[in-house]
Amino acid sequence: HPHNMFVELQLDLGYAGLWLGFVIIFVLSNTLKNAPLSLHPYYLSAMAGSFVLYTVGMSLWRSWWGIFIIIMVAMIPLLAKPNQPTHQDKETL
Repeated sequence: HPHNMFVELQLDLGYAGLWLGFVIIFVLSNTLKNAPLSLHPYYLSAMAGSFVLYTVGMSLWRSWWGIFIIIMVAMIPLLAKPNQPTHQDKETL
């Protein structure tokens, strides 16, 4: 395996898989709008760290790594303080 998520997607799934990978990254980055503003740095750092590791060192199909990322992202809301405004709330102010 090439140790690069984009090359691996293109080789394994073709251009449709590569396009689907970009769509998934775009959708995940747009979900930040619903998160409290205080959690944005945590979500962005988790996305950036995962992106870098998948781009230069990890195989995309390693299940243990994917589960670790899911657990890490699922634990981020535990850092939230109650009644923090979201991006949508800030736009209405």
